[in-house]
Amino acid sequence: MRHATLLGNMDTLDARTRSLSLVMVCLGSALAPLLVHSSTLGIPAIAEDLALDASTISWFPLALVIGNAITQFPAARLGDRMGRKRVFAAGLVIAAGASALGALSTAGWAIIVCRFLQGIGNAFAGLFGAIPGAGATMRTVVNIRTGGQTKISGMLHA
Repeated sequence: MRHATLLGNMDTLDARTRSLSLVMVCLGSALAPLLVHSSTLGIPAIAEDLALDASTISWFPLALVIGNAITQFPAARLGDRMGRKRVFAAGLVIAAGASALGALSTAGWAIIVCRFLQGIGNAFAGLFGAIPGAGATMRTVVNIRTGGQTKISGMLHA
C-alpha cells in the first residue's frame, strides 16, 4: 500500500534521505537537555563575573521555558502551513544564533533575552517537546489509516 503525505509518496524517498532525516531528528532531540541545562551549570560563574543577584539569575532557565511554552503551538501551526523542514531549519538557526549571542553577552538582561530566543528556536525545531511535528504526524497517520493514497488526500487532510 502506498502512503501519501504532504512530502509526497514516502515509498519514493531513498534510504539515505530517510537515514539522514532520522540522524537530524535524533541530534536535535539530544541537544534539548544540553540547551536547557547548560546555563544551569554556569550560573555561579556567570553571577560572579557579571555581579548579578539571585533574582536576575533565576530568570536564566525560566526565560527559555517561557519562550518555548508560548511558541509551541504557533510553531506547530507554522509547521503545518510552511512545512516541517523549513520550520525545523528556522528553529535551528534561531537557537544557534541565540546561543552565540548569549555567549557574547556581557549583561544579565542580554543573557535573559538570548535564553528566551533559544526557547523560541527550540519550539520551532521541536527540540523540547517535539510539538511542531506531532500534529502533522498524527494527521498523516489518520490519513493513511482511513485509506488516503494520493497527494491530494494528504493536502486536504492537513
